[in-house]
Amino acid sequence: MRDVCYSLYKGSLPRRLPIAAHEVSPELRKICAAFVELQKERHLADYDHTRTYSKQEAKDFHQLATRTLDLLDALDSRAPGNYAFLVALFTNPLIR
Repeated sequence: MRDVCYSLYKGSLPRRLPIAAHEVSPELRKICAAFVELQKERHLADYDHTRTYSKQEAKDFHQLATRTLDLLDALDSRAPGNYAFLVALFTNPLIR
């Protein structure tokens, strides 16, 4: 999922992903950016034992995750770019 989100967020869409750059909605870019950031922080929390988080940082990450889930819930899955994104999450065309 990280690879799909990173590609969509950065605009470097792979040819195997049937979506044009202009079809990526601002909401979808926000979702992808948040996922990449949250996953990076999760990996740091799990594997970098020198990294500590303040209570405020934890609250901020929780708030970002909540807002991102709200955006995902409101995403129009019938829009071509959004539909292609959702399909890519399940088929991951980047690794084939």
